[in-house]
Amino acid sequence: MVNNRQKKGVHQICIHPKREVELESYVVPQLLEQTIFTIRGDMQLLPNTEFETSLQYTGVLPSLPNVGTDTERLNGYLQDAQADYPTGQDTYELGKYLGKLANLAPIADQTGETELANSFRDELQSNLEEWLVATGGDGGLKSENLFYYNENWGTLLGYHAAHGSAVRINDHHFHYGYFVKAAAEIARVNPDWASDEEWGGMIDLLIRDFAAGRDDEMFPYLRMFDPYSGHSWADGLATFDSGNNQESSSEAMHAWTNLILWAEATNDDELRHRTIYLYTTEMSAINDYFFDVHDEIHPDAYQPEIVTINWGGKMDHATWWNSGMVEKYAINWLPIHGGALYLGHHPNYVERAYNELYTRNGSTDWNWWANMVWAYRAFTDQVMLLAK
Repeated sequence: MVNNRQKKGVHQICIHPKREVELESYVVPQLLEQTIFTIRGDMQLLPNTEFETSLQYTGVLPSLPNVGTDTERLNGYLQDAQADYPTGQDTYELGKYLGKLANLAPIADQTGETELANSFRDELQSNLEEWLVATGGDGGLKSENLFYYNENWGTLLGYHAAHGSAVRINDHHFHYGYFVKAAAEIARVNPDWASDEEWGGMIDLLIRDFAAGRDDEMFPYLRMFDPYSGHSWADGLATFDSGNNQESSSEAMHAWTNLILWAEATNDDELRHRTIYLYTTEMSAINDYFFDVHDEIHPDAYQPEIVTINWGGKMDHATWWNSGMVEKYAINWLPIHGGALYLGHHPNYVERAYNELYTRNGSTDWNWWANMVWAYRAFTDQVMLLAK
């Protein structure tokens, strides 16, 4: 069993060797005297060749529930969203557009706007099917809006690409996770669309690119996920002096959520088990290494309440673009969805993070991404938000 309790500055892991496990007790080997200094604290050592982790899975939802919202106002927002369009046609911008529609459709279902919900899903289906074929109407190969398998790298590359997703194999779990979100929402109401004979086979191929099983002949095992670190890495080549990095841990959680939803919709038990492992393990790592919810991991010299970019060899309170203070927090909160409730599991930390952001920002004039701040604030203070 891995015991995730931490001592200040010490990463403590309790391991049991499988061969010594009894049904009702675990034999824990004696700690060695040596320790290894790491960016996450001093690592204590235990002699063994294997270990198992045990973490609680708290579940995900296809949509956040309607719990008494002003339905008329909400329907107005849904109607307004019909006029929205993607800000770009690359795998990330188009992916975010699909993710938004996939969130809106079940909300419309809950408010009784069935026609509107179906229009959102029709838009999802049209866009997905356009991307999931490589030939155009004349039968020739397309030059954009397609996925291409590169045999040299064993990867699916989407074109148009974005943020190094093709030239560096960056961010595949971020980008492709939005496509899986869209597919899972369609499959939730139309299982036939997700069959292998229809479009399910291509969605499974997309999933295998960034979260393949151990015996996959086309893709590496869990391309974007690092079992040792307990979380994903975003850069495909990892050529930086400080190792690999990940900025938006929440988009990784979004990807694992969507794989769980797809597995539920298609009754894929093996994928469900694999991605629940990814979801729970990354959640635990985020709480320790990005948020430090128990105030036990980050060194005293690191002052912010959040690590915006975690590296193999350092931690940053910065972004990959010239951002303001809000983005340095919210990039690890977005998008809010039915698998994002882990963000509220530790309300004392939520208060610490919000209060620090408020202090550093100087007011509640959030400038950018105010919606993300208020969504995060809702985990601990719904009354204040209702007064807004």
